[in-house]
Amino acid sequence: ALHTAAADFVFGLSDGLDTLCGEQGAGLSEGQAQRIAIARGLLRPGGLLLLDEPTSSLDEATEKLLLERLMTSVCDKTFIIVTHRETVLQWCTHVLRLKKISNQLYY
Repeated sequence: ALHTAAADFVFGLSDGLDTLCGEQGAGLSEGQAQRIAIARGLLRPGGLLLLDEPTSSLDEATEKLLLERLMTSVCDKTFIIVTHRETVLQWCTHVLRLKKISNQLYY
């Protein structure tokens, strides 16, 4: 799950998987905490994974690596991804765009 979530960096930490982290990923960058959260989601049972801005704190290369691994390695889950990033949308098979016009929501 860590490899799929592009969180291989964990193995380079001083205590590896036993490294202590504080509340909300204290001691990690936002992007690292994000990828660990995705790995944890991959380990959960169920066929649906909702990801809200899963690459918002990632650089372009890490974003590409994460999305590539998720889309090619995970066959038993459906992803629902909420994002503003066009680069993420390119990996989606279906896209629903929401637009607010005069206090009304259209899609």
